[in-house]
Amino acid sequence: MHPPSLRRLIEKLAELPSLGPKSAERIALSLMEKPQIIEALIDSLNGLAKVKYCKKCNSLTEGEICSICEDPKRDKGKLCIVEEPHQVDIIERSGIFKGTYYVLGGSVSPLEGKGPEDLRIEKLFKRIKGETVEEIILATNQDFTTLYMIKLLKSSGVKVSCLAKGIPVGSKIEYVDELTLREAFKGRKEP
Repeated sequence: MHPPSLRRLIEKLAELPSLGPKSAERIALSLMEKPQIIEALIDSLNGLAKVKYCKKCNSLTEGEICSICEDPKRDKGKLCIVEEPHQVDIIERSGIFKGTYYVLGGSVSPLEGKGPEDLRIEKLFKRIKGETVEEIILATNQDFTTLYMIKLLKSSGVKVSCLAKGIPVGSKIEYVDELTLREAFKGRKEP
């Protein structure tokens, strides 16, 4: 039987995605053997208080506007739409896209009870109207989200394209290697 403070840590770790009770226990016990990591982890967790959503694209930042939105070298005419903030980093690591982003904050998933009203659509249209956007690239995982966004964006007058189908059907962007992602951007097409 573990002491109460260790049990509480295991319970909290087990609440994280992809961690079950056994993995949480292994992590907690590992931390016990490496006290120097505990201090660094505490500092890192305290630093999370600075992280917020970019006022322009909804990606993660420590300022009001993220570094991508502030970068004058980015192609402001190309806007890549993703579902979640971590997907921006995934695409950035591929090195293929030099435009800007917009994070929807979720996906359309009827089976999970998520509809279009759960997305940050209004802010997107304000951005499209307020900037010179020439092309919108949909890099969304869920087919429902992609179809909904295509239908919605067709009336905007802006060219809409989707990533090429080098990404396996049903696969998520976070599980695709950088080369495949790079090729999907190169081969994007209008729906």
